[in-house]
Amino acid sequence: MSDESPLYIPGEAKASATFRLLRRINETHGLSLETYHDLYQWSTAHLDLFWGIVWDETKIIGTKGAHIVDNAALPPSNPVWYVTIPHGPIAL
Repeated sequence: MSDESPLYIPGEAKASATFRLLRRINETHGLSLETYHDLYQWSTAHLDLFWGIVWDETKIIGTKGAHIVDNAALPPSNPVWYVTIPHGPIAL
C-alpha cells in the first residue's frame, strides 16, 4: 500500500532556519540571495564563507580555528571534516 501524501509540509518557508541563514549571508556579504537555489549556488562557490557563517549561526561549541576550507583545493586536500569514533561520526 502506497501513501502519496508528504511526510512533512513546512510552514512558512521564509521563517525557516534556512532562510534565516540566507538573510544573514545577505546582510554580512551585501548580497541579495532570494531562493534556496540562490543559497545553494553561493554556498558551493564560497565554501569557506558559507561554513564560517554556518558555524557562527548554529552556535557550534568548539574552536573554529583560522582555516575552514580552501576554495581552490580539491576535497582531499582540505582538512578532515569528520572522524569516526565508537559512538558515530563527529565534526572536527
